Amino acid sequence: MDKLLSTLRKKNIISLLFIVFVTTFAFLNLNYIVLNKVDIGVDLNKAGEQKMISQKIVLHAIKYKNSRELKDKLEILELSDQMLQNHTSLTKSGVELEVYSDEELRLDKQIRDFSDNAKKYATTLDALAFEHLFTQHEKILEDLDSASKMYEIEFIKNQNRYLIISSTVFVLIMVIAIFIYLLLIKPTNRTIDEMFTKLKNSELRIKELIDFSPLIIYAKDIEGSYLFANQNFKKTFSVNREIDGLKDSDIFEDNRIDEIFLLNKRALNENRVVREIKRVDYRDRIKVYDIITFPLKDGGGEVYGICSISIDNTEQKSLEEENRIINYAFDALQSMLNIGSSILDLKNRELKCSKELCNILRVDPNKIDLNYNSFLGMVHSEDLESLLYSINRAIDEGVNFEIDYRVILNSGESINIHQKAKMYKDEKGANSLLISIHEDVTNKKENNSNSLGA
Repeated sequence: MDKLLSTLRKKNIISLLFIVFVTTFAFLNLNYIVLNKVDIGVDLNKAGEQKMISQKIVLHAIKYKNSRELKDKLEILELSDQMLQNHTSLTKSGVELEVYSDEELRLDKQIRDFSDNAKKYATTLDALAFEHLFTQHEKILEDLDSASKMYEIEFIKNQNRYLIISSTVFVLIMVIAIFIYLLLIKPTNRTIDEMFTKLKNSELRIKELIDFSPLIIYAKDIEGSYLFANQNFKKTFSVNREIDGLKDSDIFEDNRIDEIFLLNKRALNENRVVREIKRVDYRDRIKVYDIITFPLKDGGGEVYGICSISIDNTEQKSLEEENRIINYAFDALQSMLNIGSSILDLKNRELKCSKELCNILRVDPNKIDLNYNSFLGMVHSEDLESLLYSINRAIDEGVNFEIDYRVILNSGESINIHQKAKMYKDEKGANSLLISIHEDVTNKKENNSNSLGA
């Protein structure tokens, strides 16, 4: 015992240096994640700002075409310069945005051409530049959305992967550091018996944390015998005894339970982490589980078992199903009343249209994106100014409005729309959402005209 303590004392300095090293490593990893996420967020926000700027340019171009007011011309020129400045900032960013490097999208050329056409129209009122402005605007919005979403998804996947790896490394490093501290440093001041007592207490605390976790956690050896199962596992599957050393066939009578444990064999056979969402009918209860299963390996890298962590997502899936039914009923009600609805998000300048509004406007939402600009593009040119005035007044002053206007369908047919809009504020009292109902009153107007004629 004395010889062991003497050897451990000589390793104190090395142990302390190792702990400082691993702690610094873990801190640098976490710091990198935070800073990288902030930088990416800034660039993505600026890329999103490009969409808003392009929408403003198109709106001012429409107003300038109708009114020829100098302030609209100046707004177009100023916004075009701002768009180019953002573009320069993004393309010179330290983060390589695939939005601008993708060969198929060619957003670099699209944005420069769009800005050039905006300035050309503002200075010369060139009709061809005006047409190109609309064509390029729709393409830029579509490609920015597609590319940004692809980039965000890829970034989130990489970030999550890095977070998982870094967190795992951090936990492993800290466990190693604590182990070295307890094994090599503490014995210099305390006896070996005290050290093992503390280690045992520490293990018990960790086991308690796992045992009373709301997750379903268990471990098995390669033969399928249980090494451990926490309290939530036993509560979920109504197990009222110790199961260490037992197999599924010794515990469960219902063969449907096998569906939950199918991932065990996959994790062992494929020697990798396996994740799956499973819907299980167990004891006349439908349960939905998000299950992660991974192999357990010893110090030599040999697999000696598996560990599984499951999250009960039944309530969440039930809420999603209820929401789907509510949306279905909402669409059915609008269809019966022949009334559509729309929501204009002022923060993102995003227009969301109901299924029935698309039907009224004869637009297939699977083929055509009915956004704010495309909707305005369908409004009759003689009615567009009054509609824009009502919308802008609602945005600026929070005024509700009702208005009738004509819409030109893709077939060339003209219909009459009655729109009733109400402004809703956010928690800070700022105008946030403009919610409208739209009714096709074409037949009503024709019947009124016939009545007056008679």
